[in-house]
Formats: sequence, structure tokens, C-alpha cells
Amino acid sequence: MSASEFRSRRRRFFPDVAILVVTLVAAALLVVASWNLWPAGENVPIAIGAAVMVLIGAGGAWLTLSVLASSWHRRWTWWFIAYPTVVAVAVIASLTGRPTFEQSRSGFEEVAQYLLSEPGRTHLTDLRIGRLDIKYAYATHAGEVYFHDARNGPLARSNPGWVYSPNGSPPGFSRLGMKNIGSNWYRFTNVTVD
Repeated sequence: MSASEFRSRRRRFFPDVAILVVTLVAAALLVVASWNLWPAGENVPIAIGAAVMVLIGAGGAWLTLSVLASSWHRRWTWWFIAYPTVVAVAVIASLTGRPTFEQSRSGFEEVAQYLLSEPGRTHLTDLRIGRLDIKYAYATHAGEVYFHDARNGPLARSNPGWVYSPNGSPPGFSRLGMKNIGSNWYRFTNVTVD
């Protein structure tokens, strides 16, 4: 294919625009899923994985098209930097905008107090506290309240979350690898309840 054939074919299809549109959609999905705005719960890692795979595929297409276009035209165009710019902005935004426990601490405290104060009410399921999805929360007889994040950890059967323990360290504190995050709250990576 000669350079003139490439130019005439390019006028009909515009692969640079198609790559940019696909990149923008995948970048938006990455940011929205990372910020836990949509989808909810266990679907978040699937959405993030799909967005990353599409971005990698678009990156390969962008790289191929950039090399071909620059070798045939011997010049640079605006879309050579569009893909890396969009991806860099999306990655930075997805890493800095993730929901955290600290942003929703007051909501967690309200639910913990509710579970501890209501006789007979020992658990709640499918909660949304701030921007965090909680699969279930339950109170124990010892007066702790466990919250299990709906976004599972990186390993199968990983069940991270937080525990409110107003009476000091919860049982199994060191064995379960809990970390004190202040004001009677602890973070854990995995707790299996028999």
C-alpha cells in the first residue's frame, strides 16, 4: 500500500478518531469503576479489567497506526499524543479518586451504633455507605461490628473489610493481621467466619 492509497483510505475510515473514541470510552469506564460509582459490588474488578484490556488493545492499534503514519508521512499529528494523554489522565484519576474508609467513617459509625443498639438486629446486607459497597455487616456477642467490603480482595475467597471494636482489640487481632486505623476501628484483609 502506497502513501497516497493510505491517505485516500484514511479519509474514508479515520482510524485515529475511532481509536480515540474507544480509548475515551474505556478510560471513562476505568475511572467510573475505580471511583466505585458504577457498577456495584463484585462487578467492579470485572469492569476495571475490561477497561484495562480495551486500553491495551487500543494502545497496540495506536502504536501500529502511529508508526505507519509517521513512517509514511514523516510528520507528527495531534492524535499521536491523544492516546497517551487520555490514558495517563484516566490512570491518575482512577488512582486518586478511589473511595476510602476515611471518607465514609461517619456512615460506618452510624451503622455500627445501629447494629449494637437494636436488640435482635445482628446483621445487614447489601449496604452502600458513602461510595463503598458493603456485602454484609454483623454484630458479634462480644460487641464488635464487622463490615465486609463487596469488592473482594485480589485472591479467591478474600473478604477484606473493617471492624468496629469499642472494647479494645478484637479477638484474633494479630492472627488475622488486623491493622488499627484509629478510634476503635480496625482494617482486616480476610476474615473467615465458620
